[in-house]
Amino acid sequence: MDAQLLNATLRHTLAGVSALLPTTQPDAGEVECRDYHKLNSSQCEFIRNTSSCGIDEGFINYLEFPYCSLPHLVPLALIILFLWLLVLFVLLGVTADDYFCPALKVIANTLKLSQNIAGVTFLAFGNGAPDIFSAVAAITNSKEGDAGLAIGALFGAG
Repeated sequence: MDAQLLNATLRHTLAGVSALLPTTQPDAGEVECRDYHKLNSSQCEFIRNTSSCGIDEGFINYLEFPYCSLPHLVPLALIILFLWLLVLFVLLGVTADDYFCPALKVIANTLKLSQNIAGVTFLAFGNGAPDIFSAVAAITNSKEGDAGLAIGALFGAG
């Protein structure tokens, strides 16, 4: 009798807990792009028809290329994408070498700084500039001089 009561209480408790837990199966409206790898045959169709798989910015849909353009040669498509990544990094390096370094040399000579110090200084300025400009915008647009959130973000945001 005690075992039956314990089993019934345990089943009732587990049913209540399972009702609180989220379901693992997404609803029809909650399908996400990351679920494409669960499909075997219709990955291209899934990627083209799922709204979260579309690109917001840019020109190349890097998920559609391997699964729709080369569906039977996905490893080759991934190698091509890796080579494209290398090309982009080389282009970034060449651009920095041709345009950023000469300008940095002129600024360093004008301010009588060594090129290493000028590079580190402008790197720090470039890294912190978005935070400074967003804080200035938050302070100038704050109502009644309440800029506590902007100041807190500057000092507390890592």
